[in-house]
Amino acid sequence: MIYYEESFLDNENADRTILFPQTIAEATGEGEMKYFMTGATGFIGSRLSARLLESGHKVHALVRDPARAESLKKAGSCLFTGDITDAESVRTAMKGTDGVFHLAAIYKLGIRDKKSAALINVEGTRNVLELMKELEIKKGVYTSSLAVFSDTHGRTVDETYRFGGRHISVYDETKWRAHYEVAVPMMEKGLPLVIVLPGVVYGPGDMSAIGNGFVDYLNGRLKMIPSDTTFCWSYIDDVVQGKAPHKLHHRRASRPHRGRVLAP
Repeated sequence: MIYYEESFLDNENADRTILFPQTIAEATGEGEMKYFMTGATGFIGSRLSARLLESGHKVHALVRDPARAESLKKAGSCLFTGDITDAESVRTAMKGTDGVFHLAAIYKLGIRDKKSAALINVEGTRNVLELMKELEIKKGVYTSSLAVFSDTHGRTVDETYRFGGRHISVYDETKWRAHYEVAVPMMEKGLPLVIVLPGVVYGPGDMSAIGNGFVDYLNGRLKMIPSDTTFCWSYIDDVVQGKAPHKLHHRRASRPHRGRVLAP
């Protein structure tokens, strides 16, 4: 896996190192850490929460329906009922934590409801990050997506690229808005946030159209595949572990508009 680094804004702690995700505590010389997480019931979030718990940390998982998150509870996560579209419902779960992992988003192929997508992906992200700022949480990781680059028409791009055309889906558009209209401006004002951009994440436990497509292909039920489509693939455990290198540095002369591409 290639793990591209990003610089942070100039600040008094410019030389301080933060590790992502399971070894953040080592950077501060602390042991057990407490993390707030959205999207913990999702494909990536469930793996990340398990990894944090295995590393001896605590996880405050924000869930809309605790009855559907029993597996998280059994694994050791503390469940808090709430919804990122309701900022006040997030407060109790986030208060007093050492870091924020924001993964929640509405992701569905072919979604046409712009209103609900914007409410969750854009305004939900705004709610989480504004509360992180208000509560003075010292570090955060926002999971964006390579979908913000949209269709590059075969061009290989990196974190310096910024798409400015017509988006090919509501998901692409709302993740772009959350990335560039919410997260980046807050970073520019000093929010200690890291943005990561995974591509198409695959692996065991994926119940999305991508995962089902793999199963259908291997079982001979997928009769055809697009001939001119290229994706940036990332294996689930690689995304969660954030391999080589683990260290994310605060540096001077930073460019906070960039994220970190997680790519094979």
